[in-house]
Formats: sequence, C-alpha cells, structure tokens
Amino acid sequence: RREPTPFECAYRHLDFKAPLMEYNIENEEEGAFTITADFAEGEDDEKQIAQTHVFANVDIPKGAYIMAEHLASSLQLSHQSIANLKRNLEYDGGVSVIEEFVDFVDQHGHDSQAAGSARTLVEIGASSLMAAVDFEDQANVGRWIPAHPEGRRPKYSPVYERHRLSFDVFMVATKDIPKGTELKRYSKMWEAA
Repeated sequence: RREPTPFECAYRHLDFKAPLMEYNIENEEEGAFTITADFAEGEDDEKQIAQTHVFANVDIPKGAYIMAEHLASSLQLSHQSIANLKRNLEYDGGVSVIEEFVDFVDQHGHDSQAAGSARTLVEIGASSLMAAVDFEDQANVGRWIPAHPEGRRPKYSPVYERHRLSFDVFMVATKDIPKGTELKRYSKMWEAA
C-alpha cells in the first residue's frame, strides 16, 4: 500500500452500491429520465430540433451512475478514421450523410484521456441529448473520475491503465438531482486531465 494513497486509488473499482440511473427508450415513465425538445422553424418552414433536454423522473442521489448503458455503447473511432472521413469530403464535393456524421462526431465526440490512444469516443445514446453548460458549478453531472487534483495524470498508474475506457465514458451525478430537474453537464468535462 502506498502512502500517501494516490488520488486515483479511490476509483479502483465501480461503486456497486451507487444506483444506476438509466433511460428507458421504450417507456420513459418507467425509466429515470424524460427527454424533451425545443423546436424552431427550419428551411421550407419545417420544424427542426433547436435544443434537447433531459429531465430526472426520480430523485437522483449524488454519485449515482447516469445512463451507464448508453455511455458504454459509445462509438470508438481512431483519429485517423476521422481525418480520412474529412478528407473524403474534400474530394467528393460533399456527401450529406458523411458530412452529417462528421458534424455529429465533432459535436458529441471527445478524445480519450488514455495517452497515445489517438481515439475519439462518440456518445450515440440518450446521454448525448443532455444540455451543456459553460461553468462547472452549473453542472449536476460529471465524469466518474474527476480531473486529477494536480492538473495532470501521473506518468504511470495501474488504476488509470486498468480503467481507461471506464474513465473516458462513465458519468455520475455530482450533486443530488431532485425529480423534475434538468440534467446538465460541463461542456469541457472530458478535456480536463
């Protein structure tokens, strides 16, 4: 046992006592969340989604896992694959499906914190519909493992090595979230070391 105990050792394993709060896509009323959308007039007077919101259907305690099943389903893409897609857009004159996919990756993807992995993780589930806020203190959802207090990860840590994917995708409630409250994440939560 190391003294002092490194920060990341508090995250050696998932907290099996913390509740799992999931979105039930087949029946929102039975799940922990409801999703709504604000619409705006788009081209040709068609309504388009302007903003989405995720609300708690139940009281969510601090530390509860948020949409773990959806987050575990995140798409993993290499940086090279994303660069290839962007290069293809230059030569094809733009294929709308590829353009829309690249835009989605840019909007909902974040780089892995695992040094040297050159991977982007893209949220493709209901978690991608949460509102983002610019100030961390306005958020009520955050990464399972918060940013390292020293501002950077250690050069080597068996805990980070073993749980790199979990640290890249799982979110928890950072404070108690009462029923009816909108879930909000810090817009730069995946960027901190």
